[in-house]
Amino acid sequence: MDNQELIGYSNSLSFDDAFKHAIDQISEDPNEPTDMRIYVISEIGLERGGVVLMDRLFVKIKRKPLPKQA
Repeated sequence: MDNQELIGYSNSLSFDDAFKHAIDQISEDPNEPTDMRIYVISEIGLERGGVVLMDRLFVKIKRKPLPKQA
């Protein structure tokens, strides 16, 4: 997942819904510890218009590697 950018969408313009949609797309490595995950929001925006004249909020996230333990 590291360095992979994922995009979540919300037709109701809800940040929470768009963020959850992005997080839900992540396939976790079963061999990796699951104590903590760090995600960075790289972009938030609105898609507006088109043929159907719709508005849709999007959130782009990236997973940040955990700090190395000493």
